[in-house]
Amino acid sequence: MIRKIVFLILMFGFSEKGMAQDYPLMQFDFEQLETLRQYQAELPKLQIERRLLQQEALPKSIDLRTYLEIIPEQRDQGICGNCWVWADTAILETALGVQKQIQRLSVQFFNSCLSKIATDDACCGGFLKEFVSFYDQEKIVIAWSNFNAGFSDADVSIYSCPQAPSNICCECVSKIPAIKIKSIKELFIDAAVQNIKEALCQNMAIEFVVFMLADDWSNFFGYFSSGDDQPFSFDYSCGKPFSPQYDTLYGHAMTIVGYDQTGPVPYWIVLNSWGIADGFRPDAVFKLAMDMDYSCFLANVDSGYDYYTITFQTIDVEYGETTYCPIAFVLGQDQLKLDLFRDFRDSKLKTADNGLSLTSLYYQHSTEITEILSKDMALTLQAAEILAEMAEELYFQKDLLKINKNLLEKALNLADTISDRASPDLKGDIKKIKNQIK
Repeated sequence: MIRKIVFLILMFGFSEKGMAQDYPLMQFDFEQLETLRQYQAELPKLQIERRLLQQEALPKSIDLRTYLEIIPEQRDQGICGNCWVWADTAILETALGVQKQIQRLSVQFFNSCLSKIATDDACCGGFLKEFVSFYDQEKIVIAWSNFNAGFSDADVSIYSCPQAPSNICCECVSKIPAIKIKSIKELFIDAAVQNIKEALCQNMAIEFVVFMLADDWSNFFGYFSSGDDQPFSFDYSCGKPFSPQYDTLYGHAMTIVGYDQTGPVPYWIVLNSWGIADGFRPDAVFKLAMDMDYSCFLANVDSGYDYYTITFQTIDVEYGETTYCPIAFVLGQDQLKLDLFRDFRDSKLKTADNGLSLTSLYYQHSTEITEILSKDMALTLQAAEILAEMAEELYFQKDLLKINKNLLEKALNLADTISDRASPDLKGDIKKIKNQIK
């Protein structure tokens, strides 16, 4: 589907408690929403497990954030209209936490590389269909901590949708390490409390999208900005007249990650991508009233049928093996040393003479280098010893650019050993790197 989605920020100009901030929304015309409606009608639906069919009780509460690594202040899309990418990435992260390990995944990877399958840019809005199509083609997810994989499009420099090019080129984002995707597909969830609860109890986070007229968004903006802890309901927007010919709908995608029915007012736990609202949303979440109108619609005053304004979808994904970068492969679970190298890479090496080109060459050949090391334990142990010395210098001196002569000699000897077993391309680039270092 070719998108014609335009970006909008409704501006209220306040950030005090109880007043709305500036938040991004996606803008849709009726033709786009009609295409989406027809497409969703053909999607496979989430299979309800037998316990629900047999009327077995579901738990009173569940919180899938136990499978997520969330840094709330970094869950901020800025002026970029890619709420859908944040919402859907959280679904992938939840599945990863369930199947393999808890790890933040890169939103930037999608933003930077979407042009492979689409003519419009991620910051101009989109649908789950494109998100799943992208990952079905790429067959990998990558960590937030990968080189250039942290979110960098909060202040996209060019903004004229449907073009809003990413600040980071696709080739600039390291694809190593990566976790392979065996299979991925989207599932539609019929809007009903039991269906949504069942999906969550299957450890599947849910994309929750709301469409409303422009004036109706101010209520939610004010609620989110205020830090109000009472469950919120979008029911005030239901049943209003809507003219496809003259009116425009604005949408926002979020992620339902749990529910709680232990108190007097049951609610869904919803993860947002608008940051922490000056500290009033310290967890980047809010409570959505479970007792809401799941058939909420806008009344079409022109002709045809009314339009339902809330949707629930999820992603069924199965992960495969992990491909590592050589340093992560050698250091294993030594997170302190890995963090030292990553900090050095991002804060010093990228800005040094030839630093970016050296880093790019390293990541270009990461898979081959890792394969060479994995076939020789003695060589891996030698590399581990050298990296441990480098990490020690990083810790005490914070500047590996001034590596001591003895350590440099060891590193160059290791490079020669790897070069002897390398492909012609890697052999040639090792020679380039050695010449630049010298």
